[in-house]
Amino acid sequence: METMEPELTVEPHDESLDRSTLIAELSKNGYQLLKENKLEAAKECFGEILLMDVENNYALVGMGDAWRRNNDFKQAAEYYERCLLHHPRNSYAFFGLADCYKMLSQYGKAIGIWNKYLERDEGNITVLTRVADAYRKLRDFKNSRLTYERVLELENDNAYAIIGLGHLHYDFKEYRDALYYWEQMIKTRGMANVDIRVLTSIGNCYRKLKAYEDGIAYFDAALQREQGNFFALFGLADCFRGLNQPLRALDYWNMILAQDPRNKVILTRVGDAYFTLRDYERASECYHCALGIEFDVYAVLGLAIIAKLHGAFNEAIQSLKELIGHDAKNYRLYLELADCYQQTGDRKSAVATLRDYQRFGIRNNAVGEMLEELVTNYDRTLFFEASKGWQILAPDPDGIESICELSRVIALLRENAGLAKSQPPVFDANNAPEIGNAEIIINYDEKSCRNDFVWRLSEERIEIYAHSLESLDDAIADFIQALGVGRTAGHPVIPVPQSGSRYVLLRKAPRFS
Repeated sequence: METMEPELTVEPHDESLDRSTLIAELSKNGYQLLKENKLEAAKECFGEILLMDVENNYALVGMGDAWRRNNDFKQAAEYYERCLLHHPRNSYAFFGLADCYKMLSQYGKAIGIWNKYLERDEGNITVLTRVADAYRKLRDFKNSRLTYERVLELENDNAYAIIGLGHLHYDFKEYRDALYYWEQMIKTRGMANVDIRVLTSIGNCYRKLKAYEDGIAYFDAALQREQGNFFALFGLADCFRGLNQPLRALDYWNMILAQDPRNKVILTRVGDAYFTLRDYERASECYHCALGIEFDVYAVLGLAIIAKLHGAFNEAIQSLKELIGHDAKNYRLYLELADCYQQTGDRKSAVATLRDYQRFGIRNNAVGEMLEELVTNYDRTLFFEASKGWQILAPDPDGIESICELSRVIALLRENAGLAKSQPPVFDANNAPEIGNAEIIINYDEKSCRNDFVWRLSEERIEIYAHSLESLDDAIADFIQALGVGRTAGHPVIPVPQSGSRYVLLRKAPRFS
């Protein structure tokens, strides 16, 4: 009888168990490689998982993390979004995606993601501080402040919220409020225990408030904590500059240059310090070094001012004109250019330069004062030179261009005639309308008209008649009202032409010698 060998029975193979084990092993290896910063190898592990399971949350988050560490935030965001599509409550994907949007400066999207997370964890301080920071980046003062304050309600000494409130107020130039929060950190933790950035931030507040001595103390404390700290060195140098101690400032500017010899901003500041010390040769060298690295407005400005001081006005004027093309609203450029024109005797160009700046609608005291001095002093000189004759060209030989100038001329007429100052309408020099290219005739004496005053208009000629200088104020006021409003009291509309119009002011029947 043939012996039968026992039949071997084979257990069925569980492929799903093997795949789960493989996925778990690959996931473990992928995250270990992430910790070791071996990003490409980590991507390979996560990629193998996704070939087997396209919805695997560990692999999708892992790929997002790997691309995020590569600073490819757009690619990383795609993986986090895929994860949330299949696993909408995955916290790691929430945080990763929001962080990607933040790094892409898409703060509104980041806030939207974090707010979704807060719907299920409204007291999460980490998320709340990030939301407040994002609002601050969007310059949304109200929501940023409210969110930081919400954090402090949950944790009254939260350093991130206190520091964030300081930065928020600093960003909006509310330096005293910023100081309140940052100094609060020092009161509760002590100078030695606060982050060095708090010290330099407090120093910067005092620097912005021009309380330079107070700022120096905090920058010094920061420098003792960390020798060579850029922000401490910069703060100290700038404080000594503000205290008009250029030699002390130079010590700290040069410390920065020792670390970063090609910093054009610092080279320009060093040039400014030498300029203040009247060492124009070394100042020029620094400005040229800065320009050898990259164009810098203030380096060119420094060289232009040095050229002006040496009498090279044409060179300075050319440089300043080019600078205005780069930085059209920098008031200092207009002041320097106007001064160049004034020193060459070209008063008209000086006035035109300052008016060009005022057309931006920016109020600047220095520009206004210089323009007032140029116009008023010229008005007086020209008026008294012409007072013995029959004709006054004021305040510009080519004619008066604005209502302000016309009102000043009338005021001078009254003053020279020995009349008391009246209260004529107040005109804003920045917004005064131009008059026109018509000739203006002002004629005042008792025989000129039966009424107190009258004026007649055409595009070529404006005639104002008055019994006396006293009634002339009313004539001018009525004239100005018509110019500003249009049709008033049946008078025709006066056309307001383009800039550059000019006319001559004539005075007939003089009342004084």
